[in-house]
Amino acid sequence: MILAMRVTDKLTYDDYFQSSQYQCKKPILHGSLKQTYGDNIYHRDSHGEWIQSDSHHSNPDGTVNLHNLKRDTKSKYVLISKDFYFFGENAIKPAAPLNNALFQGRNFKYIDESEGSKLVKYLRDNFELGYHGNPIQFHNFTRYDGLS
Repeated sequence: MILAMRVTDKLTYDDYFQSSQYQCKKPILHGSLKQTYGDNIYHRDSHGEWIQSDSHHSNPDGTVNLHNLKRDTKSKYVLISKDFYFFGENAIKPAAPLNNALFQGRNFKYIDESEGSKLVKYLRDNFELGYHGNPIQFHNFTRYDGLS
């Protein structure tokens, strides 16, 4: 498990982009490694067309990467969580049967409430909320091509 979170808020991409609370999430490509991976990169122009900021999801020359744009903006909202466990490169594998509740791969999985409650209890009993590891491949800045 790389990430577990309870959604505590949701914002449209435009609201997320404009919010003073999330300006620190905009990428700074000549900043620290963490700053280069800022995720506040999408908003719409006055005609309703998507704008993708120069970021790790853009093409190497900073132009829009359509693969990432289409995938990233499929949903209407940015999901926000102040109640999360991020394990990243220190991913955990709970013992079966808890492990059966997890999705294998990059996505999410709907599970019934009893399975979810057991997994939440396991996390709360064994870990503090927050960060427990860096993202995988967080050693230098690279752009994601949206295909691999």
